[in-house]
Amino acid sequence: MKLPKQLNVLVKIGVGRRVNKEETMASNFTLFSAKITGLTKDEHAWLRDVLEEDDHDSLQKRGITSFCEVIPGFEWRLRRSQLDLWSEEYGNLDNVAVVVQVFLRKFRPDAVWAMQWAHTCSKPRAGESGGGAMVVTKFGVRWFDTNDWMLDVVEDPESWPDSSRTKRASAPNPGDNLWRCYE
Repeated sequence: MKLPKQLNVLVKIGVGRRVNKEETMASNFTLFSAKITGLTKDEHAWLRDVLEEDDHDSLQKRGITSFCEVIPGFEWRLRRSQLDLWSEEYGNLDNVAVVVQVFLRKFRPDAVWAMQWAHTCSKPRAGESGGGAMVVTKFGVRWFDTNDWMLDVVEDPESWPDSSRTKRASAPNPGDNLWRCYE
């Protein structure tokens, strides 16, 4: 039986290598590692109670009103005076931001806390890597995404505040938008 021409086309990776179904599947990860240090006994107890809680109503009574469904949605470990937060595959960044912001409002109203993360993929796929950062205060959370930043700079490189440190890299193909930042 001869297949129609459209079905006879092979997808290739590199030269002459067929892609089978298993090779097309990929896993995406959100990875981070951060900490809050110098915990007092009261801060330690509050964080333990919040992070061990699995009831949304109880969390709301503690001021955490916007937790996502998965509680807490990231890995954590409390030491004597430190909270370690991390993800091994996927960490819920919104939940991290909520816990830290409520913690700052309650215990450290003048503090600023920051964290960065990486988005990775188990296969080499354009657009599925990157990362970001968050800066948390009692007033709110400021988010930074590397993809948004990149697209903004590509659209208007002169508007980038550090454009004096940016030089055009030699692009391997005409029309490529590659930029490098030099200190």
